Amino acid sequence: MNTGVDVFPVRSGQVPLITVPGWEQWSWLLHGFSTRQGGVSSEPYDALNLGNHVGDAPERVQENRRLWLTGLQASAYGEVYVQQVHGKRVAVVDQPGPVTAADGVVTNSHGLVLHVMVADCLPLLLVDPQTKAIGAVHAGWRGTVLDIAGEAVRTLQQAFGSDPAEVRVALGPGIGSCCYFVDAPVINAVKQLDVDWQQAVVPTDLEGQWLLDLPLLNALLLIKAGVQPQHISFSNLCTVDRPDLFYSHRRDNSCTGRLLGSIAIKTHKSDK
Repeated sequence: MNTGVDVFPVRSGQVPLITVPGWEQWSWLLHGFSTRQGGVSSEPYDALNLGNHVGDAPERVQENRRLWLTGLQASAYGEVYVQQVHGKRVAVVDQPGPVTAADGVVTNSHGLVLHVMVADCLPLLLVDPQTKAIGAVHAGWRGTVLDIAGEAVRTLQQAFGSDPAEVRVALGPGIGSCCYFVDAPVINAVKQLDVDWQQAVVPTDLEGQWLLDLPLLNALLLIKAGVQPQHISFSNLCTVDRPDLFYSHRRDNSCTGRLLGSIAIKTHKSDK
């Protein structure tokens, strides 16, 4: 699978916004992946840290989240944050508030922003343009080998009647295959997947170390779940490689901020 064709643009402004090429065709949809730029936090969280659990000043995180919603044009929307646990649970939601013990959420409700939080793990945004249902998923290696990507597609299908062949998925900025060294326990878990996992694993000269292509592995699982390859978009942006744009848990030795992948259906049901 060629993952080199998509490069998500960074829209300039007070708060930069990374969007998916082609998704602007759906005027009823709001979406974006955050960068670290445009916020008010100081080092080591500079500047748009959106995580309130990493040691940053709470009032700065609150202001950063306000700025992020403004950039999304969703200031008046309800929000859904999930208590991510590196599992495979995908919750169906229809109202704002926290969701415990989940790594994905889906909805068809208007005026509700779904967030997933990352700092190397992969954020996935899902859209079904036929049923106007959406989803957001957090996929680290543990969630990936549990097939949370496929679980999100199946949840859209069960909850809203989505046809997997119509679902679009964007794989946002995360640790790339250039930087994601993993050990034997991770590779052994990957080998249990019923996909051509060898495409996503590259041997290295380091004993007991492999490079893992997390976006590609999730794409293979999405295809197994029925998503069309041409409906999968790759950001090709590595969080480790771009300290100017992204926080990275691995690069920054855990002392870093958090990014968001966010998606919403506009408030007016008359929107096309």
